Amino acid sequence: MRVRALLIASSIGAMLLPVGAYLHSPAAQDGKRSKQSSLRVDPGDKGLAVKYYRRISTKLSLPLLDANDVPTATLAQFIEYLGYKGLTPDDLQDRDPTLLMPRDQAEFAALASQVSKPAEFAAARVLADFQNDNVLVSRFFAPKIVDYTHALTTPPTPGWRKLVRLRPLPGSDAAVKGGVLEAYILFNFVKKEIADDPFKGNKSKNNQVIIVPQVSGGEDTAYFLVYLEAPQYQLGFALQNVAFDLPAPIDYYVPVSCAQCHGHDGLATSPGGRKPIDGIYRRARANYLDTDQWHDAMDFDFSALAGTTTYGVVFDGGRDVTTPAYKRAMVTLRSLNGGIVQQNSGIDTTDFKYKAGKKWVDLHATQDGPVPPAQRALEVTPGVVWSPANAEEQELLKLLNHYCFRCHSSTKYNVFDKAGVRAASFDFDYRLKLPTTDTEYMPQGRELPPADRDRIIGLAQKLFP
Repeated sequence: MRVRALLIASSIGAMLLPVGAYLHSPAAQDGKRSKQSSLRVDPGDKGLAVKYYRRISTKLSLPLLDANDVPTATLAQFIEYLGYKGLTPDDLQDRDPTLLMPRDQAEFAALASQVSKPAEFAAARVLADFQNDNVLVSRFFAPKIVDYTHALTTPPTPGWRKLVRLRPLPGSDAAVKGGVLEAYILFNFVKKEIADDPFKGNKSKNNQVIIVPQVSGGEDTAYFLVYLEAPQYQLGFALQNVAFDLPAPIDYYVPVSCAQCHGHDGLATSPGGRKPIDGIYRRARANYLDTDQWHDAMDFDFSALAGTTTYGVVFDGGRDVTTPAYKRAMVTLRSLNGGIVQQNSGIDTTDFKYKAGKKWVDLHATQDGPVPPAQRALEVTPGVVWSPANAEEQELLKLLNHYCFRCHSSTKYNVFDKAGVRAASFDFDYRLKLPTTDTEYMPQGRELPPADRDRIIGLAQKLFP
């Protein structure tokens, strides 16, 4: 029994969720292991989703359901709610980011000529609507949405995302009635043919929305919505057919499954936990965009993509991080992450979620290209940091970054936080060796190559005795 690990885990607090969860029961502390809570993402259920949509519909003055609790809302209505009449969901999903962020009248004219409804757009929109960071758009490689469930036998299909952040325009229902500060619309894409442009002619099947209120007033710090695929873009209750956990993709309902990766990774009974007793999500947040880990993930699992295409992880920047296109794409990402970190700071500046985003902002204040893992260590606990000079620590960090970052960048702890890993390492030898069908198995979204699994366990036992 490793008493130090137990004490640290206790001080950090018991929370739920994936890859390296470490709940310790009294029985376990006595040397007898009892069955722990499932490490898998709680998929929620339709009943809770209906209740949630009813509640936030009133708070946001945004009609979502009819009298029979059938979704009536569409993404097109949401865009107009924010004040952007003349822009359609297809425009946001299909048009290049540079086109959607015009900097001068000539670029605005180019956008006006390519939107789906040019007459309506011309009557409703002006250049000023798109300036001062009112509209920010970025496309990027997305390892977090990759289906890794059969990665040992079948090369996984790359995932890509397009993020659109819209600030409500003056006079819009969102600004006047809903008290909305900003909204993030996230389109998700997969493309098996790696030589093809993953966005061209492709459609997102799950369109996620996070709404940030102007003032939380002790209530929800963010709201979650899901809209389904084109052409209707109908409001949905769940992310459909998503591969977070083994053995196969399933549906994950708002708000429970969303909240677990967006600030609410605690126990159901704890304040601010994954299922707050009063249904209010006081720690909900947007997650920062980690360009550095995208570079790592492409090297780890997608060498074919990196070696045979011109697509870089910052898609609109290309592969060469010194080009003007890449620099312009990074300007957008700095603005996006700056806003996300600001939103997180209003929740808690001591937790690893805020500190990880702040670390990215600091590291990339002037640097466009990727920062090596050894320079990205987090100091969540004072004085406890991965050592760049310790080869075994860096080897373990690389393995955890490869297999565990997808969950342990936003839930329970961050793999770049040595203290968090040290506390969780108590259970590595048990969790990693379970059958993949066991709900306590980790990492719950993929099966590890035996050599890497054993190396993680061996290094953790040596470094954290």
